[in-house]
Amino acid sequence: MKRSGAPASILPVAGIDPGTLEDRFDGLAWRGSVIAKTGTLVRTDGGASSLVGQMRAANGEVLLFVIMNQRGSISRFRENQDYLVMLVQNTRGGPKPFEYKPLMLTMKLSQTESTLAAGEEFEPPSKSQQH
Repeated sequence: MKRSGAPASILPVAGIDPGTLEDRFDGLAWRGSVIAKTGTLVRTDGGASSLVGQMRAANGEVLLFVIMNQRGSISRFRENQDYLVMLVQNTRGGPKPFEYKPLMLTMKLSQTESTLAAGEEFEPPSKSQQH
């Protein structure tokens, strides 16, 4: 199933997808009701954390949100971000999961050592280079 342009095709689904949101919004009622991106800077601005995405509520609303915090405890920022999202969902009847089925991605890693120079990014070979 191709979901071109769907937020869940490019952003983590909280409580489901592996990564920074895997252990957030992971209670049974909340799982899958938030699609978002995190951002963390531990040494900048006295500590900074953000959560940006969309949430779905039981009344059918899909709400977009941006939460940014700085100068404080990263773990406390994350707790407060989660609390605020859940509070908004609860004022609209509670959370409701997005219709989402995780896609299992299998990455085949090369058995050869990386030849990238420090700071260089990997770029897959073009089709003409593969033959």
